[in-house]
Amino acid sequence: MDYHIVSKLTWDNNTQEMVYEEIGYTTKAEDYDYLQNNYNITLGTFIENNKTELENNTKSLFEFFQNTPILHTCFTSTDNIDGYGFTEEINIIYY
Repeated sequence: MDYHIVSKLTWDNNTQEMVYEEIGYTTKAEDYDYLQNNYNITLGTFIENNKTELENNTKSLFEFFQNTPILHTCFTSTDNIDGYGFTEEINIIYY
C-alpha cells in the first residue's frame, strides 16, 4: 500500500520563512493527485512566474502566503509509515 504524506506549508512571520510540516497521510491516489495539482497551480505557478525576483530578493514568498495562508500538498510517498507517528489518515477536502 502506498502512503502519501500530507504536508502543510505556512509562512512564519517571526522567522520570515516558509514552514513545512508533515501532518498526516492519505492512501488515496486521487487525493495525492489533487494535492500535487493544487500545489502546482498555486505556489508552483507563483514561483515559476516570479523566479528571477525571488532569486534577486526583490519578491518574497510572503506575498503568496498573504493570500493563501495555508497550503497542503504531498511531496513524499512511502510503503511504510512506521516511525512517522501519524495516528490516522487525513480526509482531504477538495476546494
